[in-house]
Order: sequence, then structure tokens, then C-alpha cells
Amino acid sequence: MIPYRSFLTGSGILDTHMFDVIHVVSFVLVCAVVAATDLSVRKVFNVVVCSALVAQAGFLALGAGGASHLVTELEPAVTGLVVGFVLLLPLYAVRAMGAGDVKFFAVLGWWMGPASLLPVFVVASLMAGMHALVQGASGSLWHVAARDIGERLVAVLPLRATWRSTTDPQGSRPRRGIPYAAYM
Repeated sequence: MIPYRSFLTGSGILDTHMFDVIHVVSFVLVCAVVAATDLSVRKVFNVVVCSALVAQAGFLALGAGGASHLVTELEPAVTGLVVGFVLLLPLYAVRAMGAGDVKFFAVLGWWMGPASLLPVFVVASLMAGMHALVQGASGSLWHVAARDIGERLVAVLPLRATWRSTTDPQGSRPRRGIPYAAYM
């Protein structure tokens, strides 16, 4: 492959298996951070998206293994990035999905390649649909109880919601969208 890989693995700094493990752990870490932020604040932060792009670019440059199902060649990575972005862009255009969801789906294509995007999209759509059904069927009683608990916690805890802008007029209302990126 690329000489950098033989430098890292050939000299004993990293063996091939360890390099693959680092690649997979990095991917899982990115997905966990996106899931946590999307579930908690309904936002996919650009710093996470950019960090994931740069990390995978590094793995591609070093020619990371191939034992996992992650992309190790540039062509399928770029194809996955473009396909992931183009597939969800119309949903963003009609306001059915947030920009962070579109960017994260493109990042998934960058890491996993275009062949993995359809199963990810189908499973995530089913999970988001179930979330919407539960959210819609939960009724006003659950909503009032959750809001009441949230207001009591905010009153007791000295922390404020740092993800909401103080000048944003929408910052006072909770985000109610579906955390689609978390399900991807």
C-alpha cells in the first residue's frame, strides 16, 4: 500500500491488527459522541463532523488495514461521502431533516463506503419512525410530567443549558425533532 503504513507497522511501532483496532475504535467513538449529542441536545456539532473527516483521511493516508468493514481506499470513501450527502440533501431542502444529520450521513459514507449507506438509512429510518410514533402517542400527560421534572431540575441545579444561545428567541423552547443522526 502506502509507505507510511510499512513505516508504522514494519518497524514494530504498530502491528496491523492494532492499527485496525484503532481505526474501529475511532469510528465507534465518533458515532457515540454524535449519538450522545444528538439525543441530548438534538444537534450534531460541526467540530465532531470535521474531526471525523480528518481522522478518516489520516487512516486513508496510512492505508489502514482492511480487517474491519470500514473503507481503506480513497475511491469508495469519496464516493460514499458524495452519495451520503446527495441522498439526504433533498430531505434537508424540504426541512424533513437537519443539516447535521445530512453531514453525519456523508461522514458515515466517508468511513463506511457507499455500499453500507442503504442498510444504515433503512434501519435509522425505521428507528426514527418508531421514535416519532412513541413521541406522538406519548400524549400530553407525559410531556407535562417531563417538562415539570426538567423545570424542577433546572431550578435546583446551578448549571444552565449552555447549548442554548441567550440571544436566540428559540432558545427558551426545547428541541422536539427526531434525533436521526443518533439512530444512524
